[in-house]
Amino acid sequence: MGIYICLLLGLSCLGILIYFTLTSDSNFRLISKFFTSLCFLLIALFSYLSNPNNLKYFLFIFIGLIFSFLGDILLGINYKKPHAKNTLLISGGISFGITHILYSLCFISISELHIRDFIFAIFLSFILLSTLKCNKKINFNKSLLPASIYCLIISFMVCKSISLITITSLNLPVIILLICGAILFLLSDYLLSFILLYKDCPKIINGFNLTAYYIGQFLIALSILYI
Repeated sequence: MGIYICLLLGLSCLGILIYFTLTSDSNFRLISKFFTSLCFLLIALFSYLSNPNNLKYFLFIFIGLIFSFLGDILLGINYKKPHAKNTLLISGGISFGITHILYSLCFISISELHIRDFIFAIFLSFILLSTLKCNKKINFNKSLLPASIYCLIISFMVCKSISLITITSLNLPVIILLICGAILFLLSDYLLSFILLYKDCPKIINGFNLTAYYIGQFLIALSILYI
């Protein structure tokens, strides 16, 4: 019951967060972002308490969610105090990069590592970066190298999640939750690229970005219940 209460609270907080984002209320936005991110930690914790079958899986996901929580706070402060933009963006990017690495290690721990995982990740990251580079209104400035590294890391995480389809011993709900969660996480970061780099990006993109990100994280946290 606690899991679904947290999930309902998370979706409610997400709606409030989107409202304060679209109305440019930075103070309440930061507060609502804190509570929305707290919800995916609680979903993961209650999921493990209901199904304590795989401690290693739980730790990889939960610690990854903690780094995501930290990244959310850093980017939330960055939204409120844009003068500290570079430091907070870099710190937030590192936090999320660690999250993707931990998720990838989690997926590797329940499957096998293949060369095709790297090949697909390189191909996917190339496609994503190419679509951004082709847009003349997007200016990477000096951020192309770190953006490329980050893109490769999250692309590997997504490709590794999709490869779990071949693991017959996994429960179907776990596979569905992880793949959908990983793809939504990737989509949110792709949209974030437009928010950060696109000149005069429509504010509605922020709403889509937050929706994809938090639903993705909720799904990944919920997968602990079915592992």
